[in-house]
Amino acid sequence: NPVCGSDGISYGNECKLRLESCQHMRNISLLHDGLCGGCENKKCEYFSVCESDQLGEAHCVCPRDCPQEDNPVCGTDNITYKNDCELQKTACEKKLPLQIAYDGDCVLADLCKGIKCKHGARCEAGVCICPTNCPSLPEEPVCASNMKTYANECEMQKQACLSDPPASLSVVFYGDCNDRLGPGMTSMEVKPCNGELPVVDPVTSNELDCGSGPKRQDCPSDSYCHQTPQFARCCRKETGVYLRSCQDSWFGCCPDDKTPAQGPDNAGCPSLCGCNKIGSYSETCEPNTEQCRCKPGVGGLKCDRCEPGYWGLPKITSGHQGCLPCGCSMMGSVREDCEQMTGRCVCKPGVQGHKCDACSDPTQLLGHNGCVAADSGEMATNLPSSCGELICFVGAVCE
Repeated sequence: NPVCGSDGISYGNECKLRLESCQHMRNISLLHDGLCGGCENKKCEYFSVCESDQLGEAHCVCPRDCPQEDNPVCGTDNITYKNDCELQKTACEKKLPLQIAYDGDCVLADLCKGIKCKHGARCEAGVCICPTNCPSLPEEPVCASNMKTYANECEMQKQACLSDPPASLSVVFYGDCNDRLGPGMTSMEVKPCNGELPVVDPVTSNELDCGSGPKRQDCPSDSYCHQTPQFARCCRKETGVYLRSCQDSWFGCCPDDKTPAQGPDNAGCPSLCGCNKIGSYSETCEPNTEQCRCKPGVGGLKCDRCEPGYWGLPKITSGHQGCLPCGCSMMGSVREDCEQMTGRCVCKPGVQGHKCDACSDPTQLLGHNGCVAADSGEMATNLPSSCGELICFVGAVCE
């Protein structure tokens, strides 16, 4: 009865999964019954998608069969593609960071160079065109900065663009204005997370402050920092407001005209941070300390090395979420860290194994001081006399 563990590895049955979790002190949970498809921890880039073969090996596969529809787009490489699928296919096969620069042929797109459209308009053949056909679904009403409710964000941008003169509208919160403001209101006080509950510290129960003060904390990965001159709080993404443009952010755009600045004078911008692209979540950093936001197990100001007890920074490019725990045996290894490229632990004399969890002499047992003879009596030193004195972890049971 094979099962798939949360580490993306298949085990013969659930008991073997629990045994691995217990022996190596790793928190591995049951992901699902059956063999792992290989895509559980696989991260694909350049528009590729993960597929697994009959052996459970995961592979990132590029788009294969693109539709024959003639809907030309101009890529950021200034080349015209038959449609967006053909652009994605080329980007994937050549591993190029291609995006759609403009709809239509690049010859016409050249006319849009240097033109920045506002109010939701899009440049076509050198002319800023307002949105015309907004989808009716999904129904997602928005309360705009003019205190009016629109069916969705596209409708808000459409009306802002078509008004004479064009207006600058932004989303205050998602929902009907009357739900929070009441009829007849013409302005509102901006509240943290637009009225939703901010994220709190699980230890202190205090709201997380993501500003620039001495008690500043980074927001969790599933939240964003809502910052104004009055407050800076971490808000949950599923209920919060997303920035549609860096121009809507408090400190404006970075020199690349697409990344929101984290502070004045381009603080936190990629050009100043130098964050390691493999080890960090983004190219931006904390404006005061220039600390990049590192992935799990990754450390350093630039997120360019693994933390002590972790290894395998380059493996992030093959689908891992961060550096991998060394998992060295506390009894058989000299120290908790391991070789950075292989994950191999440094063993005590007489101890072997990748994780230093086995004795070279099969007649010996692994104890806190390394391998000792089974009848030496050392194994019994300082052991609890009853199960009431022992707390077991990671699926182990006391006997």
